[in-house]
Amino acid sequence: MIRQETTPLASFEGKSVRSLGIILLTTRTHDLELKTEFTAVDHPMPFGAIVGRPWLYHMRAVPSVYLQCVKFLSPTGEKTILGSPK
Repeated sequence: MIRQETTPLASFEGKSVRSLGIILLTTRTHDLELKTEFTAVDHPMPFGAIVGRPWLYHMRAVPSVYLQCVKFLSPTGEKTILGSPK
């Protein structure tokens, strides 16, 4: 944990959840690596991780809500990350 920062967050059920802190992890996406800060919570969530605008900006990624994917350019060409099926 890099910072003990307890931030109030809204859960998907609309309840208030306190974060445990901020952790810095290296994310590897195809052939690109980026150090990314994540807010850790002790609460069941429908997703393993949620990335936001800073990650999308640094990856130069374009998200598509309709197609449930994220596309970006890497040194070896265009890459696609598909969303999880429901």
